[in-house]
Parts: sequence; structure tokens; C-alpha cells
Amino acid sequence: MELLSNVKNTLVDEKLLSGGDKLCVAVSGGVDSVVLLHILSTLADEFSLTLTVCHLNHNLRGRESEKDAAFVKELSKGYGLKFISKKLRKGELKGGSIQEQAREKRRDFYSTCLKSTGAKKIALAHNLDDQAETLLMRLLKGSSLEGLSAMTLESGDIIRPLLAAPRKEILKYAKKNKLKFREDSSNKSEKYLRNKLRLKLLPYLEKNYNTRTKETLARTASLLSLDNDFIEAESEKLFNKSILSSGKQEINLDRAVLRGAPPTLTGRVLIKALTKVLKEKGAKLRLVSSHVDSFTKGLKVKASGHRLSMPGEVTAIFEDKAIRLTLRAPKQKPFALKLNSKGVTLIPEANIKLTAVPLKRRPRVFQRSKDTAYFDLNALKGAVLRGFKAGDVIRPMGLGGTKKIKDVLIDAKVARDARAGVPLLVVGGEVAWAVGVKRGEKAGLTPESKKIVKITAAPII
Repeated sequence: MELLSNVKNTLVDEKLLSGGDKLCVAVSGGVDSVVLLHILSTLADEFSLTLTVCHLNHNLRGRESEKDAAFVKELSKGYGLKFISKKLRKGELKGGSIQEQAREKRRDFYSTCLKSTGAKKIALAHNLDDQAETLLMRLLKGSSLEGLSAMTLESGDIIRPLLAAPRKEILKYAKKNKLKFREDSSNKSEKYLRNKLRLKLLPYLEKNYNTRTKETLARTASLLSLDNDFIEAESEKLFNKSILSSGKQEINLDRAVLRGAPPTLTGRVLIKALTKVLKEKGAKLRLVSSHVDSFTKGLKVKASGHRLSMPGEVTAIFEDKAIRLTLRAPKQKPFALKLNSKGVTLIPEANIKLTAVPLKRRPRVFQRSKDTAYFDLNALKGAVLRGFKAGDVIRPMGLGGTKKIKDVLIDAKVARDARAGVPLLVVGGEVAWAVGVKRGEKAGLTPESKKIVKITAAPII
């Protein structure tokens, strides 16, 4: 029982389990997962394990999928183990990469199983052949070092006790122990790249180049994993060192710290920063190498204000001393409405409410605030509120000339994505007030002003 002994040693040496653990076991019904369940059940008493069998019916093969689920349920019953299953709706996996979608659905299902059982880990039946196929597949498609590292014995809440076992040893174990299992007919279809590699390319390589191609590829993945672990640790240090500030939807990184770092580390820092920003949005990171290349090149751009569009509606803004990664605000909807000069005006598009209060007499002291402005009430006839338009100008009080609204907003450090959301109070075609930013001379108070109105801006609560 060499395989049993090897798996036991792996569990102990790599500390994949602790005595008394609750453990979920993902069982598809195929030979790999059936053997994994048999081995873990055999070791359950010795490790004081509480096992739960988890099966996801992808509902891709009709009656065959139903038989797989029934088989695993009966298998669990034979071992006296709790059985958790879920069936995906027909057509739930469609379009794009079916296999990628299936992986995501399985991951969600595993999380549910762990939560419902109180288990900290779930065991998957990936083996040495799977490792070799994965490395070869990613190499052909193009991948980073992290991708070429393929699978590891432990990854978060996942463990892979059979990862060092060749499939031929697993088949041998199943035969010796007279284990029944299901054959997945889709494994013979060459429309999937992994199947093509397993059925065509790997046998060809073993016959013509290296009889131990699978072992060599698996060993390579393990060596790459060691290098990846080191680089990952260094990038984590750099990431923590480079953080200047971090908010809910934004993170600022020290440009000088990153500029002198190797590209292999700055690329990973970008991934960590984007992941952190997108976490608040509940979105997953979909990064490609061109984003990393553009970011690395951006570090060398001397001019301030260089901007890059990143995945997940994130913008990277390269400032003098910092790189700001921020979620882009939703595109501002255009708005235009009349000002209620004797009451409340709501501007939902900008989340602002204006409260206009006519005054009985001219105040001795005017409240000084960007959110408060005083106007000649008679001069506000026909006043409207709208968003910023290219070419808008204002005559700031005391300036003796005009200034572009765009420049006013830039000086006030209003982010580009937020400028369209700054309401402009327009009277007779002229901007009288960039609300909350700058007051203009239009409709201002004069010694002849008989009626005065005080307008205050505040967020809509």
C-alpha cells in the first residue's frame, strides 16, 4: 500500500492536517477522487478526522451527470459520511470558457461546504498528471511565474494530498482495493485543450523525447513554486513599504519607492493594490500583462498627471510623489433644473441639496464658507443649475477677469471623474457659482441690492 503510506507521510510532513480536523472531500465520482476518499477514510481514525463528502453536479452531461451524483451519494452512504451536493441549473454554464466558469462555481460551492460544516479545509484529488498538464497548458497559453508554479499541496483552504501521485499509481490502488468509480465521457473529447494535451501531446513527448515527461514537468512546477514564493514574499514587503495611504476605494503608493524596484516586484505590487481597491467594490481582478507593462513604464514618466485605465473601472494617476489608484466614479448623468430661490432645490445627480433663505435685512457679518453664498434675489430670475460643459468660464470675485471653470476645478483639486458632478449656478448664460468651489461676480450683492438670498449647499441625506 505504497500510495497510502506516501499520502500519510505527505499529510504529516507538510502539516496539511491536524488531529481532530473537520475535513471536506470533493468527490466527482472519478477514480482520483474515489481513491482520495478511500485513503482519507482509511486514515480517519488515526487522524481523528470528521469527513464530509461534497459533490457539485455541473449538469453538463444530462443523465450521465445525474448518475455521477447518485453514485457519489451512495458511496458516501457506504462510508457512513455526511453528503452535501448541489446541482447547477441547465444552461448556467454557457458562453466564454465553460471550464473557467465551472472552476468558479466549484470554488463557490466549496466555500459553502466549508461554512456549513465548520471545516477549515477541503481536499481535492489533483495528482501529478494534473500538475504536468496544467504547467504545459499554461506554458502554451502564456503565463506568469505564479501561473507556471501551477498547483501546490496547500493553497488557502484547499489541500491536495495526491499531488505527488502519478495517475497510474492511483489506478493501481483502485484496482487492488476493488474500488468502483465513474468514467467521465467528456474526458475523451479533444475539444478541450487539457484533454488534447493528455491524449495527444504528452504521450508523443513521452514516446519521442522523455519517458518521464510528466514527472519532469511536475518537478519543474515545484521548483518554480519555490522561486515564486520568494518573489511573492519580497513583493509583499515592497507593497507594505510603498503604501502612503489607503481608503475604501483608493490607495496611494510611494512613487520613489516603486521606481527603483525591479519590474517583477512592481507588477505584483500593482496586483495587490488593485485587489485591495476592487475588494471594496466586490469585483474580481482581471489583469493582463499589458496593464502591468504600462504601469511599469508609467513609473518612468517624469510628468505629473499621467493616467492609465486599469481593470475594474480603476484609474492609476501618476502624481509627483505618489501613484493614486482609485475607482472611477460612475459616468455623471447630465442635469439641468431651475433654482428654487425661496426654498429647497434637490440635485440627485450630484447628491446635493441647495437651501435658499431670503433675508429680511443685509447681515452685518457674512458667513464665509465655500458651501454658502449670498445673491441679489432679483438678479437670480431664470437661474438654472447644470453640470460642467467644455468652455464654461466664471468671473471670480475680485479677479477682474474670467477664468475657465476647468482650471477652477483643477486648482480646487477636484478629480477629473468628479468634475461633471459639480453643479454650476448659471444666470443669463453666465456662471454665478461653482457650488462648493468658487463664487462668481454674477448676481452678486451691490449697495442697491434690496432683496438678498442666502443659499447653502449640503449633501442629500
